[in-house]
Amino acid sequence: MKLKYRLSTLFCLALAVSACGSDGTETVPDASTIVDDLSMNTTDDSMTGNGDTTPPVTAGIQEPCEGSTGTLRLSEGLTLSNVNTGTDYLITCTLEFSAGTLTIEPETEIVFEQNTGVVIKDTAEIRAMGGYVADVRREPSIVMRGNSASGQPSWNGLLITSPSIDNFLENVEIHDAGFQKISSIFFPQDASALVVNNQLSIKGLTIDNSGGIGIYNGTDAVFGQISDVLFGNTASHPIHTPTFIAATQLAENKDSFVFTQQEQNNLQSIGMYSDLMSADRLGGRSSYVFEDLGIPYYSYSGWFGNGEIGVQVQAGVDMIMAAGVNMRSGGGVGGRLSLNGTADAPITLRGAENLPGFWSGIEYRSNSALNVVSHVNSSDAVNGVLLSGNFSNNISATVTDSNLSNTSECGIKVINPLSSLTFETSGNTYLNNGQGSLGDAECFGNHQE
Repeated sequence: MKLKYRLSTLFCLALAVSACGSDGTETVPDASTIVDDLSMNTTDDSMTGNGDTTPPVTAGIQEPCEGSTGTLRLSEGLTLSNVNTGTDYLITCTLEFSAGTLTIEPETEIVFEQNTGVVIKDTAEIRAMGGYVADVRREPSIVMRGNSASGQPSWNGLLITSPSIDNFLENVEIHDAGFQKISSIFFPQDASALVVNNQLSIKGLTIDNSGGIGIYNGTDAVFGQISDVLFGNTASHPIHTPTFIAATQLAENKDSFVFTQQEQNNLQSIGMYSDLMSADRLGGRSSYVFEDLGIPYYSYSGWFGNGEIGVQVQAGVDMIMAAGVNMRSGGGVGGRLSLNGTADAPITLRGAENLPGFWSGIEYRSNSALNVVSHVNSSDAVNGVLLSGNFSNNISATVTDSNLSNTSECGIKVINPLSSLTFETSGNTYLNNGQGSLGDAECFGNHQE
């Protein structure tokens, strides 16, 4: 429970009106008057174990920017504490820390004026520790919110780029952020409530009423842990992240995210950029895996496996594809792309617009028994599946129990490789495709197997 008062200094305005003369001069009331006045604001929380009462006192809203409305650059630590019943701090500038620790204590409420934010970079770190009771968030949380009378997003959010493994957000609520980009560097491509491009641990985070993205991850984002993350309304993607992070760190924490946005559109999805799926980005893992996180993915870049890289798309995944992109296996013997849906939880691949040829489709260039398309509903591609023999001497793939539709060319297009083709199909439906027919061995187009 938030303490009503925490400082011991008594101000004239905090006392009874009779404590000050009409001319503004201070008069000193007797002790009984002070006790009587303060006792009116005493709660059970102020009672000590032996029955003593600690008179609560308010500090007033603090302003760390001290009148600045630009960027205040700090190279030493700052501690923000719960000092009031409601708002504790009003931030009128962008606080930029290059060293020291920004410590935010439990139950602290911070209000940000328009176009302000917090930047943690270089050797600085942030420790916002709102606390848990057992496995439940302590109440109230640390709250960071905007100051707009309309309730619209009005401040720019947090940017964390420092390499400290001690960066931690625990039991924190971020409201009304994502007003503008917090940084002019190449990312983020949109305003975001929280931008991460280095080390951060998250345990208990709520993001709501963001004017842009919820969490934007740069290519150097590393999460020491991530759990209990709740997304409310965001004008853009709740999470926007490099593709390889979606298929590693997010996949490994698939049960840590809850999405409560009511409006359904293509932006209520996991936005993905950066197409390279390479061995060095795996971080010691055996393959990339896309898990069903409860909302669709939106791929702006598509992806390709570099060399003998494995990519798996799990049952239930819904993936929206941007114009012209594809998903492609690695080359050689080890490169593999496996899409394994089930009858009850098929994989869905669709264009961001319901137009034939909007995206390029699935492309195989490798010879692997793990190249599988099973229980997949694919639409709006140039070719639902392309066996690209002009890029490989040997190709192997199996396509079963899938619906391949609304293409500008074929449901499955076969370009025979120079050496060998191992290709099996069964149980597929080809509907409303631009080309192909039953018996066409190079363009499976408009029939049912």
